[in-house]
Amino acid sequence: MNSYAYMRSNSRLLIFNKIKKQLFSKFYQNSLSFFAVFILLSNASSHAYGEIICLNEQAPPGYVATSLTQSPACGSMLRGTPSAMVVRPVQEIRDRICLSPLPIPENYVITRRFYESVCGTNRDAIYNSEEIREAYSGVNICLGPQIPDGYIITRLFYQPGCGGPDRNQLSNSAQITEAYSGASSCLHTQIPSGFVSDRIFYSPECGENRYMIDNMNIIRSVSDLGYTDTICMGSKIPDNYELVETAYTSDCGSNSQGIHNSLYIRRSVVPPESNEPDDPPSDSGQTGSTGSVPAMPNIVGIAYVDSNKMACAWYNNNSVSCGTTSDLNSKSSTYRYTLPAGYTANDIVDIAWVGSHNMVCAWYKNGKVSCGSTHDLDSVRSPYNYSLPPGYSASDIKGIAWVPLQNMACAWYADGKGSCGSTGDLDRTVGLVTYSLPPGYRTQNIIAVAWVDASNWQCTWYDNGYASCGNGTDMDSVRAPYRYRR
Repeated sequence: MNSYAYMRSNSRLLIFNKIKKQLFSKFYQNSLSFFAVFILLSNASSHAYGEIICLNEQAPPGYVATSLTQSPACGSMLRGTPSAMVVRPVQEIRDRICLSPLPIPENYVITRRFYESVCGTNRDAIYNSEEIREAYSGVNICLGPQIPDGYIITRLFYQPGCGGPDRNQLSNSAQITEAYSGASSCLHTQIPSGFVSDRIFYSPECGENRYMIDNMNIIRSVSDLGYTDTICMGSKIPDNYELVETAYTSDCGSNSQGIHNSLYIRRSVVPPESNEPDDPPSDSGQTGSTGSVPAMPNIVGIAYVDSNKMACAWYNNNSVSCGTTSDLNSKSSTYRYTLPAGYTANDIVDIAWVGSHNMVCAWYKNGKVSCGSTHDLDSVRSPYNYSLPPGYSASDIKGIAWVPLQNMACAWYADGKGSCGSTGDLDRTVGLVTYSLPPGYRTQNIIAVAWVDASNWQCTWYDNGYASCGNGTDMDSVRAPYRYRR
């Protein structure tokens, strides 16, 4: 260094030291005032901008983090590592919050993600802040830990503002709407309370996939359900409804194996307080309890027609209706049926669907049986004789059903016994076996029996407007008595 440079440098150093000494003197003289103002400002800031709590502490419900900071009271003071957060009620902020352990307030959604220095100094983070707002129908949101109650996702897509460096990212955003009956909802969210899935299918709106796997459903309000109804698996069985059986339906998703994908449900009945069932439904035309109710004279036979998955009932006015085991008129309009010449509907003991021959057979009080279609009871075979166990007559029969797995006809008698065989020999295969009824029921209450092939159980209908299902020897081992309509 030459002499000129040295003198210049030394001169600058002397001037700097002089200025520093003067400033320090003024600062020292006013230090008390300075720190007093600083403390006041700090306290004012604390009240104006929120409360400081440690990151591992719980804030009151509805509070969000507006900035992250360090606090000696909260542990680590490593540079760049926040240990505390400033929190405020969500109603007092505009729309921005910091990522923190605090949950998103109820009914709020995330609409954008970004980086802000007040929410942490780690610049390597893709985002550390979120924009939130109250949910409303049609809003686009960033996918996160929650969808507000009562809302459904109607579309999935990608947008840079919700995180992710490029368009190759999977869907990170969604459009939501308040749930309503008939709305299309992506399967990525739970079905809202009070709704069930009515149909399941594939839609590119809910994310494209190579194999077009089902990803969307139509939801339906529980209030729109009928007395009996079918809903897709994945739905919660609504309160006041009970499961009858599972089945396959193309409306509830595609599968080539026909695996059961739907639930057949019916409205529950409050069980009677005593062992005896209470009064039947008003549309049955009956009153009273078991043992005091006159038999329902209009039903002369019931059979489960497996080819159509329907329970059909024949009446003494020569009409037939088909539906479910709990609603005998829910799946078809009533139509007429014919009998063999010289026979009347009141001659019928019971009717059964013989699935192996795709026909119905009717047994009569005169010891004859004929077979045909549901609307023509002798179109396949004219009346022929049938036999019973020794000592039994047609008047002892309470019900007859065809058991498809064993390929035999079974009859239940008034003395609490049953036998099985062919349509013309009702004890050819299985001799007399005792069967039991639900508590409070007697054999004289039985009006018809049928075997439900789809579920491989037997159902019995009684004269008080109730039915039960079982295994053939225990008539309510599968379903306790429940109301039915006709």
